[in-house]
Amino acid sequence: MRRILAIAILLFFTVLQQVYAQTEIGLVLRKGQAKLTIPFSLVNNLIIIPVTLNNRLTLKFILDTGANNVILTDKLFGDIMGLKYDRTMTISGPGIVDSVSTYVANDVTIALSTGVRGRHISMLVLEEDYIQLKKNLGEDIFGIIGYDLFSRFIVEIDYDNLEVTFYDPNKFRAPRGYDIYQMDVENTKPYIQSIAYQGNAVDTMRLMIDTGASHSLLLDMDESKVLTRPDSTLETSLGHGLGGEIPGKIGRLKELRIGNYQLHNILVSIPDSGAYSNAIKRGSRHGTIGGSTLSRFNPIFDYQGGKFYLRKSRHFKGPFKYDMSGVRISYFEGPQRLEVTAITADSPASEIGIQVGDVIRQVEGRNIYNSKLSEIYAVLKSRPGRLIKMDIRRNGEKLLFKFRLRHLI
Repeated sequence: MRRILAIAILLFFTVLQQVYAQTEIGLVLRKGQAKLTIPFSLVNNLIIIPVTLNNRLTLKFILDTGANNVILTDKLFGDIMGLKYDRTMTISGPGIVDSVSTYVANDVTIALSTGVRGRHISMLVLEEDYIQLKKNLGEDIFGIIGYDLFSRFIVEIDYDNLEVTFYDPNKFRAPRGYDIYQMDVENTKPYIQSIAYQGNAVDTMRLMIDTGASHSLLLDMDESKVLTRPDSTLETSLGHGLGGEIPGKIGRLKELRIGNYQLHNILVSIPDSGAYSNAIKRGSRHGTIGGSTLSRFNPIFDYQGGKFYLRKSRHFKGPFKYDMSGVRISYFEGPQRLEVTAITADSPASEIGIQVGDVIRQVEGRNIYNSKLSEIYAVLKSRPGRLIKMDIRRNGEKLLFKFRLRHLI
């Protein structure tokens, strides 16, 4: 029986190799297939898809237009697969650290569902888990994939139905109902022209489209000779990149225009000088358009043709929401817990005495063991005036806090 099973498995992979005969030169669709559609989950405005490595492990990866390389964030999985590393290298990423160390594996097989597959793909494996996706997102996400997919296919992201479709560029037909804009791809990253309005100032900006960032809009205000910082801002962490925390401020921009589309009172993240490294800013980029804005559309990326297709999603008219509690929460494994890691000054949380290090057990009756971190954050930015009850443990003591949400910016 074992011999029969072994023969069957061998035959299966022999057939796969014949079906995907072109995979020697990168990711390709199954022979004769015009497109592949797979579902994705949306976590903090990030697109999460399943990726199978070496026909052995299927892990959750972020689909990231800002990623040059396939990245595995946890070396443990590379060790489990017995990856052979040809060399080490350093790469740069946003954050307070200039560069991080990685291992390079050049003979990795990557598959998406049964429709896209590639052999001999290069993958970077982080020496340490610098990004800490589990801690910051509360989800088992262990990788990032970007240019390897966007450069090979025309990619449609349907935020309405939570599906991503990879088209054969030679068989793609532009759908009706989309506006089409020029998109420049430089150093593996896509850029478009947008217009920013703040007070009476107007500036045309070259912005990178970044599906791997959860923010609405990030601007380097030093790159604009016209725009001024918003009158009201909050000191905060803007996220977590390869280089660690990205410190900065968040406020609101009067308006951003992308082609014919106008987005009002949009949240704008402004990194501190030096926190967004020079390597990330290559191409004289003014900033990035992130997932919170992109999810208001159903975009299509055509890297080869230099085209960016847009139409509104059902989320287009929704307000740009920000946390109304003043609590920043991270997930910690071991004894599974959600812990307060930062408190915004002059916020509802700071006024009632919630402290850094407090362990959250329940929010509005939601037990942390039954809730996702993204679901808890959704509650904390739901609506002003909402009464929040938070069950906390501090040094073994049970505490119950009550406060009302309010706009902080």
